Amino acid sequence: MMKLLTILIIAAFFSCKTTENNSTVKNISKKEIEEIIHIAAEIKSGTNGAFVQKENTIITNNEDFRKVWVKVFANYSNKEAFPEIDFEKKTLILVTMGEQRSGGYSIKIGIISENSKTVNVNIIEGKPGPNCMNASVMTYPFHIVEIERGKSNKEFVFNTTEEVYKCD
Repeated sequence: MMKLLTILIIAAFFSCKTTENNSTVKNISKKEIEEIIHIAAEIKSGTNGAFVQKENTIITNNEDFRKVWVKVFANYSNKEAFPEIDFEKKTLILVTMGEQRSGGYSIKIGIISENSKTVNVNIIEGKPGPNCMNASVMTYPFHIVEIERGKSNKEFVFNTTEEVYKCD
């Protein structure tokens, strides 16, 4: 038994791999230093809202948010309470895919970054691949997040990336 334990310890010792630190120093430009990454807090996401058209919307007041909230729960009998948002400190971002012909679709807000001129919102749209089996029902994917309100009125730029799910 002792010999087996010794052999296992020796085998483990010689099979361990060391790694080298090949890090390099990168010169960072002033533009990269000025870029701010926003931490987005999810307010709500789903696939059964009443968002028939594709849209990217910035929400800056309670009146507009109430209209969106009605659409979020338009297809539900049980509705969640309207969340209170301090629009003096927060901004909401809504992205939707519009009406989709089946299940398997999704939308998500990814990284939100800001530079001296714009707020860049990265959107990830998920779509089922050709071999995926999905529910035969219309879906309406949406995602709402909250970020800190900026001190100036910068232009929001939306960039969309498409991910196709493999179901082989």
